[in-house]
Amino acid sequence: SIVGMGLNINQTDFQYLTATSLQQQLPLPYGYDLPGLLNMLCEKLEQRYLQLRAGQRDALKINYLQTLYCYQEEHWFEADDRRFRAVLVGIDAMGRLALAEAGKVRYFGFKEIRFLSEK
Repeated sequence: SIVGMGLNINQTDFQYLTATSLQQQLPLPYGYDLPGLLNMLCEKLEQRYLQLRAGQRDALKINYLQTLYCYQEEHWFEADDRRFRAVLVGIDAMGRLALAEAGKVRYFGFKEIRFLSEK
């Protein structure tokens, strides 16, 4: 598998209204030290990789859920041309988002659902 990641660090202008960066969220007068941040990122990736190799999947999943945006909160979503309120209750073994709506849990893969900032 190939994994890609994009990080907005010092950028302040974006095409999309929902995009953000460290400089927007926690501004520093002279921006962020990119080589230093890259080093920290590589260290964290290595730590997580070593956890995975050590079989600590449950700990990784728990930590992921603790930092998952909107986890265990009710919000507006859109899927299949329908808008609805649901609670993000977790992920399944395939990595799909699990949303609880009206007492039923539904699972959504990448790009199958959209978070709506407001109705």
